[in-house]
Amino acid sequence: MTGPAPRRVATAARRAARPAGLTLAFVVLAAAIRWPALHDIPRYTDETGEVATAIAIAFDGARPLVHNDAYRGPFWAYLLAGVLAWTGPDPDVPRRFALGLGALAVGATYLLGRAVAGRLAGGVAALLMATAFGPVALGSHVPWSNNSTPLWVALATLALHLGSGGTAARADAGPAIRPGRRADTWLALAGLLWGLALQTHPSVLALLPGAALWFVAAADRRARLRAPGPWLAAAVFVASLAPILVHNVRAGSAVYVEDAFNPSQPVAEARGPAALAANLVALAGQVGRSAGAGPPREPGDPRPDAVVGLTDALRPAATAAYALAILGALAWAAWRGPRRVAAPAASAVAILPWITDGFRSFHDMRYVVVVLPLGYVALGASVARAAPGSRARQILSIGVVALALYALVATAAFYRREAAADRTNAPIRAATAWLAAHAAEPGDHVLLDKAMRDLKLGGGGNVTRALEQRLVLMGLAPTVADVDEIRWFVGNDDGTLWILAADATVAQLRSEAGGAAIQDVPEAGAGPPRGGWRVVRRAAGER
Repeated sequence: MTGPAPRRVATAARRAARPAGLTLAFVVLAAAIRWPALHDIPRYTDETGEVATAIAIAFDGARPLVHNDAYRGPFWAYLLAGVLAWTGPDPDVPRRFALGLGALAVGATYLLGRAVAGRLAGGVAALLMATAFGPVALGSHVPWSNNSTPLWVALATLALHLGSGGTAARADAGPAIRPGRRADTWLALAGLLWGLALQTHPSVLALLPGAALWFVAAADRRARLRAPGPWLAAAVFVASLAPILVHNVRAGSAVYVEDAFNPSQPVAEARGPAALAANLVALAGQVGRSAGAGPPREPGDPRPDAVVGLTDALRPAATAAYALAILGALAWAAWRGPRRVAAPAASAVAILPWITDGFRSFHDMRYVVVVLPLGYVALGASVARAAPGSRARQILSIGVVALALYALVATAAFYRREAAADRTNAPIRAATAWLAAHAAEPGDHVLLDKAMRDLKLGGGGNVTRALEQRLVLMGLAPTVADVDEIRWFVGNDDGTLWILAADATVAQLRSEAGGAAIQDVPEAGAGPPRGGWRVVRRAAGER
């Protein structure tokens, strides 16, 4: 009489373990795809400012209420700070942290797709998210809080679905969670996750109207507004934003808006119909480039090799194909379902062109990647909806594989192009690694030339700040100085001076008295000069 029960328990355990195993497999696949060129491409951006906040939390006792600006919360910075406190100071940890969150976003995309449309839909969505150009080459390499937004949005949408009490889309999507305490718990979690997503970037505001409208669109979900569950979720959402709210109340209510609409931000200034239409087209193009086509080559780049040349030639068609696939799938999902992913994505597509025009550069891909997991789930749902063995299923499956493979080719071509153009972090990493090993003797002094700030790395990055942060995390204490201060050290400090300086600064120092004592350090990556800066040394006792 007791025999069947253990078998039922074992079967239930296997069923529960199946999505966990597939989720882990997709996370591992995504991490492997994201690992190449992690630390070298792209060059260091203003990520250094965001990482500095985490460093201050981990090692200096800082406890900020916001991130490094007033319109983002500290959640991401505290997460990275916890990792740094665990690993100890290491300049490579922030990018590994970005890779980890990017890989987890792929797992979250699989779980979302599986929950709303079944295993096949989840697998298609996860495969496309694992290989997508923007989430791989930018989102999982650069430690910006905004690059983690797709993870929290996918999880928030999943929690909203599980808390909605709706009917499961397919038998293999798992049982529906009916209204009750368990559903209310999922709704509360959804409120928390939407708040954490909004902490990472205010662009999440554009998704919220669609998510809210979807919830109240059905009569059974509207009826739940008479119960405390949805209102508890709203309260949790507001509570999750408490650090930002408290900071801005203390600093003045206009601070949030002033930071968000700072002239340095890609804020859309033109509001007419023509400008809006152009911005909408630009958004679609950025979606296509981020999904798989990649960015165009920069003026002055070396002549492309065969792979780079091929992707350059195909980029316009590839951009259109990816944009049509994703936006078309979302439009189809808005009509046929799953509307739970189409609604927030459509809201974002409709609202973002009104508030930002950051849809053109490689680094601005971060503003549209939040749409990708939702679009991929919609695309996966369209594949799953086609009858097994039908011509439609075959064509859609071939198209999905082509989209995934071409995105990998475009990413490899991008890495080759950046390396050929010397747009990598290799010189900075080589110089800091060599100095960490050789410039720690008593009396050694490392000087960083302020003039290197004019040597832009892209994405708001500069050489001085990148070098300083790496050296600090390697245990050195560099001094950032202008040419007059460097000149004073050369004339008055008896120890060994290691000077990382712009070529113009080095030439100026060598033209003055005692300049002959300033020697290049080729083994530290000084020559031939790359990027307009070099490492030089003035030995102890020489003036």
